[in-house]
Amino acid sequence: MTQLDSTPGVSTIKTMSLMSGIQYHKAKPGDGREIVAFMKKHPEVAFCDWQNEIVTHRILTKKTTVAYIATKGKEYVGVAISGVMGSRGTINHLAVDPKYRINNIGNTLIQLCTDEMINYGIRRMFIFTDIHNHGGLSFWKKQGFSITKGEVTLEKNL
Repeated sequence: MTQLDSTPGVSTIKTMSLMSGIQYHKAKPGDGREIVAFMKKHPEVAFCDWQNEIVTHRILTKKTTVAYIATKGKEYVGVAISGVMGSRGTINHLAVDPKYRINNIGNTLIQLCTDEMINYGIRRMFIFTDIHNHGGLSFWKKQGFSITKGEVTLEKNL
């Protein structure tokens, strides 16, 4: 937990961790294998087949990556991967083990990412989610996100 001491809201997170046994820490490049395995257990997360341990390791080495892990003992119970893209922040992936979804783990992981982005000077964040993912849309709206008007997302496979 000492890694989080300079992050706003840490005293609240430490208190929650003590009560629930959930520990939060910043993801490191060496966490890549476990993160990939955890994400692939959650089909509702758009974690692509090409996002393997090597790619995840590279992502976690970048200064612009903001990623946190929630654990209970040695078990991963939540992961958030986000990052800074120019003047905006993006939440790339969030997964929480269904057994732990009532423990505010997703909220806490997103708050940790948000606090770090604010420290970077970021003032706007975005997330892509499937329009039919009603649970995800509800969660993100509770986090303060809103559906954009007049924008379309375009993407291209490389």
